[in-house]
This record gives sequence, C-alpha cells and structure tokens, in this order.
Amino acid sequence: MNAADIDDEKPLDPALEAVRKRLARLMVVSIGIMMVGLFAVLGAIVYKAYGVPSGNIAREGTFLIPSGMSVVDQSLDGDRIALRLRGLNGTETIMLFSLTNGSVVGTWPIATEIKN
Repeated sequence: MNAADIDDEKPLDPALEAVRKRLARLMVVSIGIMMVGLFAVLGAIVYKAYGVPSGNIAREGTFLIPSGMSVVDQSLDGDRIALRLRGLNGTETIMLFSLTNGSVVGTWPIATEIKN
C-alpha cells in the first residue's frame, strides 16, 4: 500500500459503521469491567497484607487474676488474650480476657490425669 491508496479509502457503509461503533462501545465497557475487577483484587491483596487495625482495643488496663496465681504463658488472638496461670500449690488455669474492656470471657482449670 502506498500513500495514494490510503487517501483513496472509501467510507464504510452505514451498516458496517454501526457494527464498528457497537464493537468499540463493547470494548470500552469490557475494559472498564476488567479495570474494576483488577482494582478489587489489588484492594483485597492490600487489605489482607496490611489488615485494618481494630480501633476498639483498650491501649492499657488491668487484668484481675486470682491471688496466689502467677502468669506462666500468654497467647494473643485478635481482641482476646489467654493467660495460663499457676497457683502456689501447682494447679494451673487458663483465663481468657477481652482486650476491649478487660472482662473475663472464660476460665478453664487444667487437671492432670492421675495414673495408677
């Protein structure tokens, strides 16, 4: 093709021009949907990677544990903390506290099996 052939191009007939316009519109809509999907996936990846800090956790407070007990171990999960406590007589208990208000969620004594 030379420059003279490009200048001599005939316009499309109206039916083909309508089809071309519909295809162009479909392409724009498809690209738009793909971009929205891409941003949604990227947003989910960022959300999972960094998370959203929970704003309702108390920054400081006091956990009331029974007298004579000492903390042996702890485990933090979300807005709760589990404390493993040991008494003076060697008994152990797990207490679960809420970090939002410091209340006791549950208490579980740990019993050892006696072998005969």
